[in-house]
Amino acid sequence: MLVMGGRLVCFYPVLREDDVENHFPEHPCLKLIVSSEQIPSSRFSRVLLTIVKTVSYTDKIAEAAKIKHQEFKENYVKW
Repeated sequence: MLVMGGRLVCFYPVLREDDVENHFPEHPCLKLIVSSEQIPSSRFSRVLLTIVKTVSYTDKIAEAAKIKHQEFKENYVKW
């Protein structure tokens, strides 16, 4: 469990395209504070993300997450 003010650091793979803005994972309890891109090739890169926990997980957040998960599941089945 990540404590309040704790940091999560991870690499996130990215397909490099000229006109596409990076969309990193989001969570209502976490805030992205730093991103640093490493470019090993002209087509792919990876971004080191540093995320900090700013809000405690609540039942309200859990219910919103459940709804988003269900929407994702329904869209995934369509493909």
